[in-house]
Amino acid sequence: MNIETKHQQLPTHIKTEISDQIQFFLRKNADQQMRFVIGFSKMIDFEVLKKAIRLSIFAEPVFSCVYYEEFKKPYWEKQEFIDTSLLIEISEGNQQIENEISKFLQQTISPFEFPLVKAKLFRDNGKDILCFNMNHTPTDGAGLKQFVKKLATIYNSLLKNPDFIPACNLEGDRSLKQVTTSFSLSDKLQFAKYGFKKPKRNPSWSFGWDANKNENKKQIIIDKIPENTFLTLKEYGKQHNATVNDIVISAFMRSFEKSKPGNKLLAKPVIIPVDLRKYVNPEHHSAICSLTGSMICNIGNETGNSFSETLLKVKNEIKVKKEKHAEMFMLTQFLILSKIVPYAKLKNITMQRKMPPIPLVTNIGVINPDDINFNGIPVEYSYLTGAICTENFFCLGFSTFKNEITFSVGFTGGNNEIQKVKKFLNDLKVELELINLA
Repeated sequence: MNIETKHQQLPTHIKTEISDQIQFFLRKNADQQMRFVIGFSKMIDFEVLKKAIRLSIFAEPVFSCVYYEEFKKPYWEKQEFIDTSLLIEISEGNQQIENEISKFLQQTISPFEFPLVKAKLFRDNGKDILCFNMNHTPTDGAGLKQFVKKLATIYNSLLKNPDFIPACNLEGDRSLKQVTTSFSLSDKLQFAKYGFKKPKRNPSWSFGWDANKNENKKQIIIDKIPENTFLTLKEYGKQHNATVNDIVISAFMRSFEKSKPGNKLLAKPVIIPVDLRKYVNPEHHSAICSLTGSMICNIGNETGNSFSETLLKVKNEIKVKKEKHAEMFMLTQFLILSKIVPYAKLKNITMQRKMPPIPLVTNIGVINPDDINFNGIPVEYSYLTGAICTENFFCLGFSTFKNEITFSVGFTGGNNEIQKVKKFLNDLKVELELINLA
């Protein structure tokens, strides 16, 4: 039986989860897309790769669907026929390869249109750069990494057996129940209490975007810190009982404070996404989905006179939030509302709500070389980026591969905004590079 015959046997509809809906609602503040880049030292087999990506969206069938809205509840609707040419393409011998990669990564992928994920292979001087652009609605950054891992596994299987067809993950759990079952009823009541509590509307900081933008173009600025700096950060973290994540957030706060006059005097809230997979039973059978919560880290008006003072404030604040499981508050609120409010009304309430432009720092995680193993071809570099924000919102994303951290800021604007973001990233790197070991 071939893949198209098997595709026809897939269910026409797949249930949407509240996590899908939340990611969909958040697109009012960002393009809600994720990007993944893998730089190989050699060429990979494009024909096998093309077949592998077609099999990957069969293996995780939500990616064979589009988002379909109804008043009471949306659902994922299967595409009747899959055109593989829409999933992946190749570009060879392009003289402006960096510009072409940027153009691909900045493309808009709508949840209402197929496909939800696109790949493009850029081939130059005997080397390949494989890029992915995925809509955020069905999953999160960890889910994108899972998708690419599955693609690599299928690619390697096809090299051994060209007729290989993977199992379809129809029984995999995409719901938040796999997370919430870890908590008692008392815990859930506490989450609801905090989730429905109105936050204080104190004046808070924001990035120094220009009030009048002459251009409104999607931009992604990338910067890196090398292995030696990363290893210093790890050692510094051991000395101060802190994670690299704590250190980056501290550096972000000190750098962000400089981005706009007046920030120094204001409260300093930062949204921090949290991967909820840590609560899922390792033996539980999951499918690729979004399992991300978020907490707000607010150290108050003062960052402190030194980096170590900022780090101590960040550590203490995050410790308090972790003890309360603050990343569950908003999710619990949405879970309750989704049971009593029709989808259309919940969507309207959420997307009409005015949100202060609190900056977001997202650690998209470590990229395991074993998870991007395409027939053992060495990978020279790899990174993921966060979403491209709109209006006055600001998001710093970072990922780690082989002890190299890649930072990304996605935004809309022109040359003035580009220069400001580059200055911010330079300030961030300086903060990290000036860290001294005892």
